[in-house]
Amino acid sequence: MGSGFLDFKSAAGNNLIAEWYCGVSVECRAMFDTLLENLGKQAEWKYPDYKSLGDGLGEIRWKCDKKQHRVIGCRWTNPSGFLLLIGCTHKDQIYDPPDAINTADKRRRGIQFQNRGSTCVHKSPEDCEVEE
Repeated sequence: MGSGFLDFKSAAGNNLIAEWYCGVSVECRAMFDTLLENLGKQAEWKYPDYKSLGDGLGEIRWKCDKKQHRVIGCRWTNPSGFLLLIGCTHKDQIYDPPDAINTADKRRRGIQFQNRGSTCVHKSPEDCEVEE
């Protein structure tokens, strides 16, 4: 799938993936970083670490703090990589936030077709504690 990861930035320029990342526990951040590192080395992503959601979207998956965590994203071509669109949790077929898949799709379409939002190279923030 390619080794590069990109973060979604809102039209206002906020890195919404970095904001989500700083909102989860230190343990979950470490697990996510490791998972991205491992996925970046794999030619083909497979369940349980990754699951296609259809219509070009997919979710990176891991369990932490007794919750199923997800980051929904899609393949991206310019620049090339996997675009991280929204972070969420998942339990019993329900996402939190409940509209996570729709939001991810709107963000992707906003960048593709409406010049709303942008991408940047993914870099896990090291100063989350300062922002909390």
